[in-house]
Amino acid sequence: MEFKRTQRQHFFTILTFSMVSWLWYDFITSGTAIEVVLGLLCGVWAVFIAYSYLRTPSLGRLDPDGLTLHRPLRTVSFKWDELQWASLGADQRALVFAYRHQGDVKDRYIGCSRKMLTPDAVDAITAAVQAARPNLPSSPPEAENGAKT
Repeated sequence: MEFKRTQRQHFFTILTFSMVSWLWYDFITSGTAIEVVLGLLCGVWAVFIAYSYLRTPSLGRLDPDGLTLHRPLRTVSFKWDELQWASLGADQRALVFAYRHQGDVKDRYIGCSRKMLTPDAVDAITAAVQAARPNLPSSPPEAENGAKT
């Protein structure tokens, strides 16, 4: 299952890019030093928005053996058997995964906002994790037993 942006997300990304680009043009053409600096910052921001939009045509992919999440600067992929714990509760604002690739010493973490994904995608991820790892903890072991690291 591939996670795509909704039409609303497309619209607001393009709107944000347009507004920041307009600010860039407005600041650069004004002539004062502070506005040129602000214009350059807006230009960098607009480039990052465009890069993020073009770099991540899909937000991620759910496979039978794992999950892949596309980010603007990197792509994170892990298998279900590499999961150490996952916070998937409906009361949480984000899905948080802790995974450890073979040979890793420490856990790696990746979060995914519920607002970024559609409710169907969140339900599919939750169901896939619960089907693949039914006894997976919902928080780090240190949080459950009070140990400090």
